[in-house]
Amino acid sequence: CEPDGVLYDRRPPRTVSGQHGLAAYQSLTSYYELNEPIRQDATSALYTELRNARHGVVTPSSVAFWNSRHKLHLPVSQRPSFTGLGDDRLLQLVCFDKQRAEINAEYVASLQSVCRVTAVCSGPHARNDKDGRLKAVPRMAAYAVGGMVKLTDNLCPEFGLANGSRGVVRDIIYPGGVGYVPPSSDTDPVFPMLIVEFPKYRGPPLLEDTTSATAHPHLVPIVPTTVRCERGCCTRVGLPLVCGKADTVHSAQGISIGPGKQLERCVFRYTPEAERFFPGIFYVGCSRVMDIECLAMDQPVTRSGAVKVGCGDRAQASRDEMGRIAGVAATQRESKQRDCPERTFEAGLRWFCVAVKANVAQQMNGGGMMQDQDQLRDVVAVCDQWLAGLGPSSMGASL
Repeated sequence: CEPDGVLYDRRPPRTVSGQHGLAAYQSLTSYYELNEPIRQDATSALYTELRNARHGVVTPSSVAFWNSRHKLHLPVSQRPSFTGLGDDRLLQLVCFDKQRAEINAEYVASLQSVCRVTAVCSGPHARNDKDGRLKAVPRMAAYAVGGMVKLTDNLCPEFGLANGSRGVVRDIIYPGGVGYVPPSSDTDPVFPMLIVEFPKYRGPPLLEDTTSATAHPHLVPIVPTTVRCERGCCTRVGLPLVCGKADTVHSAQGISIGPGKQLERCVFRYTPEAERFFPGIFYVGCSRVMDIECLAMDQPVTRSGAVKVGCGDRAQASRDEMGRIAGVAATQRESKQRDCPERTFEAGLRWFCVAVKANVAQQMNGGGMMQDQDQLRDVVAVCDQWLAGLGPSSMGASL
């Protein structure tokens, strides 16, 4: 959103990217409201309190509800599950990038035989992390066997290796057995190869031995990759992985935490100050969990902090815009039932993927830069992955 703010802000954007974003937002003609909970049970107290937080209604009973999940008030039997940084099923969820960096640094310091890798930067833009494409390769990162990591690039989305995919390092291989050779003016760097276990990897086993491949189907070798700046004149070479023990709420959007998921528990390090910068961040952070017993709060929720949840002009503007969209969606739904006769989340997602693929096909047929073509192929791959997970449609060719 920054520096122009949200797309529905009435103030004119100050940057070219903001102007393009506003134009794209205003060009949307079809609206759909997802009003059925997917992650939580609609009858649960968690879902009720999440709705209250979303609408800025936090009562004393709400404060008591959230404080019952403060780490000091947890049942004795649950406390060990939310303690320490060693459990790769436990995510530390934070509000600011600085918090994430501090926790990840503490986590890396607790590991043994850490390998610190520095990317090779060629050109002035490659040393600037503000370039969106260059963020796919961190300038510096630390890895260790047993460490949690997160992919920062779309390596193969159709196989579950997309930006944000999480895994655990199982081995570090140094080519030639010489160890890691960092970048210098005298020698070419020799990057290590990381063997990472990605639980959501759905591609063919990559181990040659049949027995080992059957026993470890989710192991994936991660090797150095090269990314270019937005102008195409500068490059950065390195490993597309960062430490994944802690993450910000914004980066964790879309994650479901709970039983049977890759991440089963979450410690939310919420601070009331974050609500002023990111309205709705309390709701988004707490709504990652499927069940209240999967969540622990690092700090208590005070009454003075609770009144800030979902309040403020920006939060109200967001609710107003969502209300407007819901009204338009209801009108369109009545007149265009043929678009999606199955009123379920799965049917809506299936319609969305088919519509996106059709739009991408039209853009690709129109030509364009090769880099844009690669990004469009990634979009299609993600849609195919979602469609495969949804299974066959009872609507058949009507989609």
